Amino acid sequence: MSFDGAITQEWGGKPRRFRLPIGLLGELCKGRDSGPEEIAARLAPFEPPRYRAEDIRDTLRLGLIGGGLGRTEAETLAVIHIDKQPLAFHRGPAFEVLAAALAGPTDNQKKRHERAASSLSTLSASTSSAVLSDGTLAS
Repeated sequence: MSFDGAITQEWGGKPRRFRLPIGLLGELCKGRDSGPEEIAARLAPFEPPRYRAEDIRDTLRLGLIGGGLGRTEAETLAVIHIDKQPLAFHRGPAFEVLAAALAGPTDNQKKRHERAASSLSTLSASTSSAVLSDGTLAS
Protein backbone atom coordinates (compact mmCIF):
# COMPACT_ATOMS: atom_id res chain seq x y z
CA MET A 1 0.00 0.00 0.00
CA SER A 2 1.40 3.35 -0.99
CA PHE A 3 0.75 5.91 1.71
CA ASP A 4 0.71 9.66 1.10
CA GLY A 5 -0.13 10.72 4.66
CA ALA A 6 -3.87 10.67 4.02
CA ILE A 7 -6.42 9.01 6.24
CA THR A 8 -10.14 8.68 5.79
CA GLN A 9 -12.15 8.73 8.97
CA GLU A 10 -15.70 9.34 10.11
CA TRP A 11 -15.99 12.98 11.08
CA GLY A 12 -19.04 15.19 11.07
CA GLY A 13 -21.24 12.19 10.40
CA LYS A 14 -19.54 11.14 7.16
CA PRO A 15 -16.32 9.52 6.00
CA ARG A 16 -13.90 12.30 5.13
CA ARG A 17 -10.39 12.27 3.67
CA PHE A 18 -7.72 14.21 5.58
CA ARG A 19 -4.14 14.88 4.52
CA LEU A 20 -1.45 17.29 5.71
CA PRO A 21 1.29 17.54 3.07
CA ILE A 22 4.38 19.59 3.85
CA GLY A 23 2.96 22.92 2.70
CA LEU A 24 -0.12 22.59 4.90
CA LEU A 25 2.01 21.39 7.83
CA GLY A 26 3.96 24.62 7.42
CA GLU A 27 0.72 26.60 7.41
CA LEU A 28 -0.39 24.77 10.57
CA CYS A 29 2.83 25.66 12.38
CA LYS A 30 3.15 29.25 11.11
CA GLY A 31 2.68 31.80 13.86
CA ARG A 32 2.49 29.17 16.61
CA ASP A 33 6.17 28.93 17.49
CA SER A 34 5.60 25.15 17.50
CA GLY A 35 6.61 22.40 15.15
CA PRO A 36 4.21 19.65 14.08
CA GLU A 37 5.59 17.24 16.70
CA GLU A 38 4.88 19.76 19.48
CA ILE A 39 1.34 20.25 18.24
CA ALA A 40 0.87 16.47 18.06
CA ALA A 41 2.15 16.14 21.64
CA ARG A 42 -0.42 18.70 22.81
CA LEU A 43 -3.18 16.79 21.00
CA ALA A 44 -2.12 13.30 22.12
CA PRO A 45 -5.15 11.64 23.76
CA PHE A 46 -2.93 9.64 26.14
CA GLU A 47 -1.47 12.83 27.63
CA PRO A 48 -3.10 15.44 29.90
CA PRO A 49 -4.86 18.07 27.77
CA ARG A 50 -2.50 20.88 26.73
CA TYR A 51 -3.95 21.63 23.33
CA ARG A 52 -4.98 25.03 22.09
CA ALA A 53 -8.28 25.54 20.30
CA GLU A 54 -6.51 26.41 17.07
CA ASP A 55 -4.44 23.19 17.26
CA ILE A 56 -7.60 21.16 16.82
CA ARG A 57 -9.50 23.46 14.50
CA ASP A 58 -6.63 24.17 12.12
CA THR A 59 -5.39 20.57 12.01
CA LEU A 60 -8.81 19.35 10.91
CA ARG A 61 -9.56 22.30 8.59
CA LEU A 62 -6.19 22.08 6.85
CA GLY A 63 -6.42 18.29 6.78
CA LEU A 64 -9.72 18.56 4.90
CA ILE A 65 -8.10 20.94 2.42
CA GLY A 66 -5.20 18.55 1.93
CA GLY A 67 -7.73 15.76 1.54
CA GLY A 68 -9.28 17.50 -1.43
CA LEU A 69 -11.89 19.98 -0.16
CA GLY A 70 -11.76 23.61 -1.14
CA ARG A 71 -10.84 26.17 1.51
CA THR A 72 -14.40 27.52 1.68
CA GLU A 73 -15.91 24.06 2.12
CA ALA A 74 -13.35 23.15 4.78
CA GLU A 75 -14.03 26.38 6.69
CA THR A 76 -17.79 25.76 6.48
CA LEU A 77 -17.35 22.27 7.94
CA ALA A 78 -15.11 23.67 10.69
CA VAL A 79 -17.78 26.19 11.65
CA ILE A 80 -20.52 23.56 11.63
CA HIS A 81 -18.71 20.72 13.37
CA ILE A 82 -15.97 22.29 15.51
CA ASP A 83 -17.18 25.74 16.47
CA LYS A 84 -20.60 24.49 17.60
CA GLN A 85 -19.52 21.45 19.61
CA PRO A 86 -17.28 20.86 22.62
CA LEU A 87 -13.69 21.09 21.41
CA ALA A 88 -12.63 17.91 23.20
CA PHE A 89 -14.81 15.85 20.82
CA HIS A 90 -12.36 16.68 18.05
CA ARG A 91 -9.09 16.10 19.89
CA GLY A 92 -8.75 12.43 18.86
CA PRO A 93 -9.55 12.96 15.16
CA ALA A 94 -7.14 15.92 14.99
CA PHE A 95 -4.38 13.86 16.61
CA GLU A 96 -4.95 11.01 14.13
CA VAL A 97 -4.74 13.39 11.16
CA LEU A 98 -1.48 14.90 12.38
CA ALA A 99 0.01 11.55 13.46
CA ALA A 100 -0.72 10.06 10.03
CA ALA A 101 1.02 13.00 8.36
CA LEU A 102 4.09 12.62 10.59
CA ALA A 103 4.48 8.88 11.08
CA GLY A 104 2.08 7.11 8.75
CA PRO A 105 -1.00 5.17 9.75
CA THR A 106 -1.32 2.61 12.49
CA ASP A 107 -2.64 -0.81 11.46
CA ASN A 108 -6.01 0.20 12.87
CA GLN A 109 -5.99 3.41 10.83
CA LYS A 110 -5.10 1.46 7.67
CA LYS A 111 -8.13 -0.80 8.14
CA ARG A 112 -10.44 2.13 8.90
CA HIS A 113 -8.94 4.08 5.99
CA GLU A 114 -9.70 1.24 3.58
CA ARG A 115 -13.31 0.88 4.86
CA ALA A 116 -13.97 4.62 4.92
CA ALA A 117 -12.30 5.20 1.54
CA SER A 118 -14.63 2.62 0.05
CA SER A 119 -17.63 4.41 1.59
CA LEU A 120 -16.28 7.78 0.49
CA SER A 121 -15.84 6.72 -3.13
CA THR A 122 -19.41 5.41 -3.17
CA LEU A 123 -20.66 8.67 -1.64
CA SER A 124 -18.58 10.83 -4.01
CA ALA A 125 -19.89 8.98 -7.04
CA SER A 126 -23.46 9.81 -6.06
CA THR A 127 -23.12 13.45 -4.87
CA SER A 128 -21.58 16.76 -5.80
CA SER A 129 -19.03 18.49 -3.57
CA ALA A 130 -21.24 21.39 -2.43
CA VAL A 131 -21.55 21.60 1.35
CA LEU A 132 -24.93 22.63 2.73
CA SER A 133 -25.34 24.63 5.94
CA ASP A 134 -26.01 21.45 7.95
CA GLY A 135 -22.70 19.90 6.86
CA THR A 136 -24.21 17.46 4.38
CA LEU A 137 -23.28 17.33 0.73
CA ALA A 138 -25.77 18.67 -1.79
CA SER A 139 -26.81 16.35 -4.59
